[in-house]
Parts: sequence; structure tokens; C-alpha cells
Amino acid sequence: MREPELLSRASATIAAKGPQKFVLASAHVAHPFVFRKLYPGPQCDWLDFVKEEHVTFRYEIRSETGSLVESLQLSPFFVRHSSRDLICIIPKNDDEIVEFVARQSSIPIFDVSSFVSGQVGDQLQVIGCSMASSAGSSDDIQSPECVDSVLIGKSSSQVFIRPAKPLVQGMCGGAVVSINGGLHGILEGVVPDAQDSDNEVRKELSRCGVFVEAEHINTVIDEAINSV
Repeated sequence: MREPELLSRASATIAAKGPQKFVLASAHVAHPFVFRKLYPGPQCDWLDFVKEEHVTFRYEIRSETGSLVESLQLSPFFVRHSSRDLICIIPKNDDEIVEFVARQSSIPIFDVSSFVSGQVGDQLQVIGCSMASSAGSSDDIQSPECVDSVLIGKSSSQVFIRPAKPLVQGMCGGAVVSINGGLHGILEGVVPDAQDSDNEVRKELSRCGVFVEAEHINTVIDEAINSV
């Protein structure tokens, strides 16, 4: 039997609601075959042959230099949000997550029952990992990343933040937190560069981050709780 191929990597966030623990991530990373428009071109045609039952999940801890510190194989059980780029992975048991976090004191567990909706002007941080190409290797170097941001606006379905520096590849799925550590949401994506656009709104939002806010996260976690 062949070893599984690496499908994709990005950030993930450990969350708790009551005694139960979950891992939150971007669905376009965990299940890229559901988001084929994000992966165009013949080089991604192989995604047409990948299905949910073929995918496993692993949570990794990386040092500041990108070396692997420890990893935890997660269960294949999940709930994917019906309309947002969000997936909730359900651990086999909560003790496994708690023991893993206890060995790695730098990993926060965010209580999703105490969400506070952000307001324009709030100072936030995006906590995740960045990925950079490794010279002479086909593997990416992953390392922890924390980016200061400010909440600049909301639409009926999205919340926008302006980062102090670009949100790089790998940050999707990272936690968006207040300066006191409270969870505001999960980074969903980055608005494409539109500095040359004639559309003022698109230009204003160019390279801003977009995150999934409280109500959507609670929806997918409640569904996960009911499925256990």
C-alpha cells in the first residue's frame, strides 16, 4: 500500500465549545476538490479523481525555522460549512487534543462560546503559519506567523481586515484574534491585488484579509456536536 500524497498545507485553529474540542481550517485547503475554480489549469486535473473518502488530516507544530516539532494524526470525521470556506474536523477523542496541546504550551485553545462580534477600527491579529519555497527542494518551509491587522469593514456576509504586512500563502485557516486573545474568526482568504482597478471599492479592499465570523463558526461546530 502506498503512503498518502501530500494534498495541501495551511493554518488551522483548535477551538472548544463546552468540553468538546475541534480543529477549524479552510475548506479550500482541506478539500480543494470542492473548490476547483481556485485550482485551474491541467496541472490540477488530478483533483477530479480525489474524493472526501480519500483524504486524511494531520495537525503539525513547526518551530520558528520551519522544522517539524510534533504532529497529530486527526480523525477523518468532519463537517463542512454549506456556504463558507470553513471545515470543522472532529477529533476521535478530546483527551488526545488536550494532551497534545499540553505538550506544546504555545498552542491556544479558543473558546467559541465567548465570541464577540468585531467593530470597525478594532485592532486584531492573524495567527497562523507562512509557507516559503525551499531552495533545492520541492517542499515548502512552514513557520509560525502573527500579523497585526485592523478591522476596516463588513458586508452582509464577509468581514474585512487590513493587515500591517501582506498575508502570505499558508495563513488561511488561521485564527483572527483581538489583542487580548479572544477569537473573532477564522481567516478565509485574501482579496486579490486590485491597486490598478478603476473600481474604488475593489481598490480599497485590495490585498485585505477576509474572515469567517462567529455565527458561521458556531453553526458548523453545533452541527459537529450533533453529529458526534
